[in-house]
Amino acid sequence: MSSKSFLSYSFRLGCAWFVTVASISLSISYLNSIPRYESKPQDRKLVEKAEKFEVYNRRECAPCSTAESDTRHHYPHLGEFQNAQIDIERWIPPVDELYDRLRIITAISQNHYGEVMPWIATIQEFMPEKTIILYNMGLNTTSLQNVKNLCNVQVREFPFSSYPKHVKNLHTYAWKPIIIDITLREFGAIFWGDSSIRLKASLRNLIPISLKHHGYMTHFHGFDPKIKEEIQHQYYFTHPQLYANLGVNRTEYFQSENLAPHAAANRQLYLNSSYVHETIVQPMLQCALRYRCISPRGAKLPKHRFDASVLAILIYKNLKGEWTRTNNDNRAFDEVVYLRKNTVGNEKVQTCL
Repeated sequence: MSSKSFLSYSFRLGCAWFVTVASISLSISYLNSIPRYESKPQDRKLVEKAEKFEVYNRRECAPCSTAESDTRHHYPHLGEFQNAQIDIERWIPPVDELYDRLRIITAISQNHYGEVMPWIATIQEFMPEKTIILYNMGLNTTSLQNVKNLCNVQVREFPFSSYPKHVKNLHTYAWKPIIIDITLREFGAIFWGDSSIRLKASLRNLIPISLKHHGYMTHFHGFDPKIKEEIQHQYYFTHPQLYANLGVNRTEYFQSENLAPHAAANRQLYLNSSYVHETIVQPMLQCALRYRCISPRGAKLPKHRFDASVLAILIYKNLKGEWTRTNNDNRAFDEVVYLRKNTVGNEKVQTCL
């Protein structure tokens, strides 16, 4: 081999070695950039307990087996619950996959028909490819047909006959935890939004941030019942009996300093997580299925906020310290999602039929 050929061969070998090392370095950097949880002592115990629910493999909703209800189940339509076989406590899929799974979930009765149109319009604007699952909770014939004509909207009837009779009373809000449980297990990633919610950007922006907190994200109005922050704390809109129903000491809750987050139940992001199922979704569902749990005797709006009250207590009880006044992502969340209780912008909604 001539010295010229040897130098050429050495140069090519050196380039190949450099490219290989660079590729390995980039791969290591990418893996290190994937969000990881800071392990907490109770995490493994909660995950093991959540596995007993079989929340990723079962073909039905939790049975309504209480003294106040019958034992009927809601059996989903064929094909449901087949795509949610992820658990971000065990493995975090790429953000693109989580976003592909994401569905927007809402539910409306006739009195919120006008208000939901701007909500749907902003979804169509910032996430034009996203499917919106809308549960019909009592629309009249004309409104129902109009909603079915909207682009990317899939209308579902809520299966009231499969649940205890109190669920039909929409003012108990027992139907909301049921819908969250059904759709989260079906799709693996959902965003619940009441009819008053609006978007300023794509929800994709929130997915990487939610991974810091087991795949759950919402806006927090405050963290201490004794202090009026954005609005009056949820403590003042919760029936005293609910604390006992959920195994929480009401006095200790009130005295907690910076450890009682007031979560916004009207806008919530959920990624499939055994931890979140164990700490929020399943306890909230089980309370919703028992009339006198979610609706203690004498409870009524506005002094009691039903699902929102349950959510606040469960976060305090099971996720204490996960979010505080100095450790939350309100700013990032609010850059994407906001609240607007009116019909401004309903003319922008797009129809496809």
